[in-house]
Amino acid sequence: MPGDDESLQTTQVAFVIPDHYWTGSISMIVDVFAGINMLIKQEGMYSAPFYQAHFLYDPGMIPGGMSDCSFPIRELDENRYDIVIIPAIWSLTPKELKAYKHFPAWLKKQNELGAHFVSVTNGAFFLAEAGLLSGKEVAIHWAFQDLFSSLFMDVRIRSDLQTLSTGSIWSSSGISPTMDLVYQLIRKYSGERLAQTCAKYFMIEDQVKPPKDISEFSSRDTLVSAIKSWLQLNYHRPINSREIAEQFHMSYRNLNRRFTAETGQALQEYLQILRLDRAARLMASTCMSVEHVALQCGYGNASSLGKIFKKRFGQSPLAYRKFMRTSQ
Repeated sequence: MPGDDESLQTTQVAFVIPDHYWTGSISMIVDVFAGINMLIKQEGMYSAPFYQAHFLYDPGMIPGGMSDCSFPIRELDENRYDIVIIPAIWSLTPKELKAYKHFPAWLKKQNELGAHFVSVTNGAFFLAEAGLLSGKEVAIHWAFQDLFSSLFMDVRIRSDLQTLSTGSIWSSSGISPTMDLVYQLIRKYSGERLAQTCAKYFMIEDQVKPPKDISEFSSRDTLVSAIKSWLQLNYHRPINSREIAEQFHMSYRNLNRRFTAETGQALQEYLQILRLDRAARLMASTCMSVEHVALQCGYGNASSLGKIFKKRFGQSPLAYRKFMRTSQ
C-alpha cells in the first residue's frame, strides 16, 4: 500500500449544489464513490484512482436541501474537475434559474478544461443555461419537460430514453436510471473489474442483463444507429467487413468513416468491445465453459477469446470469473 494518500491517483468530482436540491440524488452517488474507494483499498488495486468529492455552490445562492442532511459546501473555485455532477432539484422557475450568476461561466470553463458532465433528472437546466446543450439531446424528468422545452428550444428532449450520452455530457430522467450512469462512470474511470464489483455491492441489477450500448446512448446519424442495432443482433457470429458493407449497401471505407466520426470508435473496435462485454457478463453470471462463451460471442474458440479478453480485462476468463464470484 502506498505510504500516503497524496501519492494516490484521484478522480476529482465536483457536485454543483443548487438551492432546493434533492439530498438523495447526491448522497447515493457519494456512497458509491466511497464504496469504490473502500474496494480499491481492500483489493490493493492502487492503480485505480480514488474518487474525491467536492460540493460547490454559486456564491450568490447559498443552497438549502429538502431534508436535514447537508454537505460540506464551499464556493465555486478555479480548480479543474474530472467529473461535474448536477443533482436533482425539487423546484425551479425561470426567474430562479437566472439568479445563478456564476454557474454558467463556471460550467463553460470546466467544459473547456475537458470535464465530464452528469445531469441527474433535471440538472440539465444548468447545463442548458450555460449553452453546453445547444443543438444536442438530453434526457430529463417528465415533469420538467414542458418548462425545459419552452426555455431551450434548441435542445431536443429524448422522452423515449431514460439515459442519454452525447459526448462528454450524460443525462438521466430519473433516480433509478442515474444509477446506471454511475455504473458507466465507474466503468469508464475505474475499469471493468471494479465496475462489476460495484454492480454487485450496490445491487445494480440491470448490469447482470445484456448491457446497453454504452459507447453512445444517442446517435444523430441514423445509419450509425442502424449499424449498432444490426451488430447487437449479430455480434455472436463471425462477421467480416465485407458482410457489414454489403448489409448497408455502401463501401466499408465510407461506412467505417461515418461510424468513427459519430462514435469515436472504429467499427471493428466497437464490435470487439461489444463481444468482450458480453463475454465478461457470461463469465460472471453463468457456469458456461470458456469455449461455450467464446462461441456465444463470435469467437472461434477459447484460445481466441482468452488472448483478447486478458488484454482488455487484465486476466484470463476463468480468473475473471473467480474474481467476480469471490468479490460478492
